[in-house]
Amino acid sequence: MTVNKTLFLIFASLVILTGCRDRTQVTVAEIRPRETNSDHLQQALQVIDELDVSDFNQATTTSIFNFNLWSKLHDDDPQWVTPSLINTVPTALANTGLVQAIGGKLFIPLDINYLHETSWLHAIAQWVVADDLPHRMLWESYKPALADEVASEELTKVLKLFDWTVRNIQLAPLLDYPTIPANTEGPVKTVSQLGLPGPGYSRTNRDVLSLGVGDWWQRARIFVLLARQQGIDVVLLGLPAEFGKTNQPWLTAAIIGKELYLFDFKKGLPVFNAARTEIVTLNQLKADVDFGRTLFPVAHQQQPQETFDGLVGLIEADVVAVSHRMAILEKYLTGERQMVLTVAPSIISLRLRTEHQINRSKIWLPIYEGYLFEAALHAKLVAQDASALEFVNSTRDHSLFHEVPQLLEGRFKLLRGIFDDDEANLGVKGENGA
Repeated sequence: MTVNKTLFLIFASLVILTGCRDRTQVTVAEIRPRETNSDHLQQALQVIDELDVSDFNQATTTSIFNFNLWSKLHDDDPQWVTPSLINTVPTALANTGLVQAIGGKLFIPLDINYLHETSWLHAIAQWVVADDLPHRMLWESYKPALADEVASEELTKVLKLFDWTVRNIQLAPLLDYPTIPANTEGPVKTVSQLGLPGPGYSRTNRDVLSLGVGDWWQRARIFVLLARQQGIDVVLLGLPAEFGKTNQPWLTAAIIGKELYLFDFKKGLPVFNAARTEIVTLNQLKADVDFGRTLFPVAHQQQPQETFDGLVGLIEADVVAVSHRMAILEKYLTGERQMVLTVAPSIISLRLRTEHQINRSKIWLPIYEGYLFEAALHAKLVAQDASALEFVNSTRDHSLFHEVPQLLEGRFKLLRGIFDDDEANLGVKGENGA
């Protein structure tokens, strides 16, 4: 059994950031010509381009070296600010090197994994929205008539990305949050810090995309990230909760124009109106409370208006995606390398509040819980913990990829939209019917 490379990268990132500071200040004597600095960036990006076929650990070392030579001599981004919503992340998750380093310019191993995943997401989003095969247009007949041409085009893009997500990510059961063992010694830790599998955080984005399996929270997260590559904001709507309790995700909402279009990733369907003739919006559900209440869990059906009024925007904002270093790098990506690396949760929160009457927003936590879980899982695997070994073998079995490398190559080709009709070549065959 091979330990997932992502575990090592996350573990290494946490170790690096708890023991090092970002030395971004340099003396005049250290400054090199601009051409040399640009060369460092190009060398780092070339490594990212080749990650599908490279030794990941070696590539990580090489790219970090070049990124840091480039960023050390680069000016700060004057427009970047620490997102205020980072304060909604609980202390147990926020007090890690990953969160504390968002303002620095020092690249870390986790960034390389993030850039590789984002290159997949960008490629998927590009070829899927350009795909007009009949199955990709399945939901078009349920699209409401929109006078706004831009909004209509955005909704078509979202429907195509939704279709790809539910077709290509097999639904796994959503785990409950585990109970912390009573005999746990030492400082109080969260379930993710203890390496206990739970909802939404037990698989990395890399595993969800490469293995094609995820619970409905993980499906929704991939959908959010795909839409982001098309410049479309998507959030999850959280149900009201008592103070100190977690807002449980309810539905996924694409922000298009003045409406929130709703999707149910547990069922793998858009949310339809009562007549099941059109995809419904949150405003339409609010206007038809008797129907809208039927979509709530039983515990929230008795007071539907209070539930609607108390919905919370859960914003997917990876600690890497809100970092200063990604804000700088994003502006230097051009041509085929251009992709969305950042998110502005405060701007999304403002849109939800002023345009959609969602008065409270938070950063959605599973990606943060996932980083702590991966670090704890790595430590357990090194210690040959039986439960950790069983978990990885049952949920992240890459053995078939090792036995038949062509399958992994084919999966990567699928993600990048490379469809080959030449039987002499390895990889995905035939039409782009994914």
